[in-house]
Amino acid sequence: MHSFAKSSFLKWILLSLLLWIQASYAETCQLDVPGQVVLPNHDPSASSRSQYALTIRVRAVTACTVRLQVDRLDSLGEIKLSGAGVAGLRVGLNQDASYAVPLQAAPNDIASWKLEAGQIATYAIWISPLIQQWVSAGFYQAPIHLRLLNSSGSTLDDRDVVLIAKLDATTKITFAGNGSRLSRLDFGEISAGAIRSAVLDIWANASHRITLTSQNRGFLQNARMQADADDAKIAYIVRLGGQPMTLGTGVASVAVQNLGQTRHQLDVEIGAVQRLLAGEYMDDLLITVVAQ
Repeated sequence: MHSFAKSSFLKWILLSLLLWIQASYAETCQLDVPGQVVLPNHDPSASSRSQYALTIRVRAVTACTVRLQVDRLDSLGEIKLSGAGVAGLRVGLNQDASYAVPLQAAPNDIASWKLEAGQIATYAIWISPLIQQWVSAGFYQAPIHLRLLNSSGSTLDDRDVVLIAKLDATTKITFAGNGSRLSRLDFGEISAGAIRSAVLDIWANASHRITLTSQNRGFLQNARMQADADDAKIAYIVRLGGQPMTLGTGVASVAVQNLGQTRHQLDVEIGAVQRLLAGEYMDDLLITVVAQ
């Protein structure tokens, strides 16, 4: 009885020692990343991309050979953030600031290291919303998943990093065709009922108001006459998308709910032409678009 107990005790000691030796060789590496990152405000009217560099740190508690993977991306290295707009906001993840090399999603590795105990390795991911996304203004977010694997494919550590983006309400307006912000309507020799037109391209990620401001309150004014004489001015009518705009006070506006790109035709029609002084007649019509 005594001999059996001693034998069992020795086996227990040997088994414990074996487990301790095996545990002492276990690889321990840790990911050090923020739980969330707030991307720079996305301006859809800008031609260049705003970007954020996420630095990932890998800390080796013991010596380890590790591989880093990122998940929840599509084949283009992009992820859709959900939020204010149904379409979502598409964000690209890249290996460098030039956006030339998109990240590959798991099971592909984006980096690997062989580290000694106490070493720290770093890796930067460049994150940026794709340009000219006229989705609804507001907040968007989605998580990416980072995973640290050893050489045999076992997970040593993993983390979710929530990407957060904010879109301010913004608009952009140009004249169709050449993208200019200036247009000239030339009537030549004026006759009643003559019409000239321009087409406006408007982009918006929120409801907005289009305002027309007439320097001469809806009249073409003789360029050489300062006085408000009847024989030195010609009334005209403005229609925006077929809707009459009354410029008697000098200002008229209309609210628009459409998001994205919309096209509006601006028609200017000459009113009654009576006995007029010779000369050139003109007015400056300022068109502004303000998000609401």
